[in-house]
Amino acid sequence: MRHIKPYSQLFENQTELSQEQVKWLNACIAGRWKLNHQTGLVDIKGNFDCTNKGLTDLRGVRFGEVSGDFHCGYNQLTTLEGAPQSVGGDFFCYSNRLTSL
Repeated sequence: MRHIKPYSQLFENQTELSQEQVKWLNACIAGRWKLNHQTGLVDIKGNFDCTNKGLTDLRGVRFGEVSGDFHCGYNQLTTLEGAPQSVGGDFFCYSNRLTSL
């Protein structure tokens, strides 16, 4: 039982976004986005582009569905944690520091 995490540890911080995350999403999205409060995932109707921003992670944002393209290339990403569960267009993530998928 010691490995079972309570609900609050799993989801409490994942159902709201900080003002910094909201500002970042608004700057990177061409289209509309919505936070699904049940899953804590951000769904995008349109494209996402955070290319060449010097990012080491996706700022704690977890993406669900992206209807268009998802661009996160030319950063310093070491993980794709939080990357979209599905992308309707292209997924570009080249020129990062990924060691595994």
